[in-house]
Amino acid sequence: MRGDFINILIIGGGNFIDKELALDLINNTDKIIAADGAGKYLYELNRLPDVLIGDFDTLEANILEYFRKKDVDIHEFLPVKDKSDLELAIDLATEYSPKEIIIIGALGSRMDHSLSNIMLLFHILEKGIEVKMIDDKNEIMPIKNEIKIKKGKYEYISLLPILEDLDGVELIGLEYEFSNLKLKRTSTRGISNRFKEKEAKIKVKSGMGLVILSND
Repeated sequence: MRGDFINILIIGGGNFIDKELALDLINNTDKIIAADGAGKYLYELNRLPDVLIGDFDTLEANILEYFRKKDVDIHEFLPVKDKSDLELAIDLATEYSPKEIIIIGALGSRMDHSLSNIMLLFHILEKGIEVKMIDDKNEIMPIKNEIKIKKGKYEYISLLPILEDLDGVELIGLEYEFSNLKLKRTSTRGISNRFKEKEAKIKVKSGMGLVILSND
């Protein structure tokens, strides 16, 4: 399956983000894929997903029926399955080979869900697709080799080793610049940097980590 999609917005069933931010993302995407309970969020925003996917154990039957009548493409799975609804949505999104995937509604009070959802970012990165996960205070992106980030609304920028230590780290355009730095998984050295230039560049020779833009 392939499509002419530059970007795809995936909405999970976690904490829903600020309404204005959500609508801006919804109105500026090529395709919307909602995972299970996220259908209620779109229903309340008076927006339709292009695809609704999941086992629908958290979505009210009347909302599901509403989307059926609106001819939304619905992918229904049995409750007993090997993947979360969000992972199913991601698998479907990657089949379209978009340039970028944006994920919202993926973080919440369940730490196991939040961490596993963050780890899914690497699954997308390995397919050569740009990806970021957004909530009201954070924007999370995986990094393997190099990433360029324009200064925007966020105060802090952090680089976190996740899967392994990061070797040969180079930070350009930030208050604390480094070259050939080694960041260990057991260190907090990479957190709470700030932009010095309008654009920052982060390079990593080996290892994979997370770049997190954030505000207090």
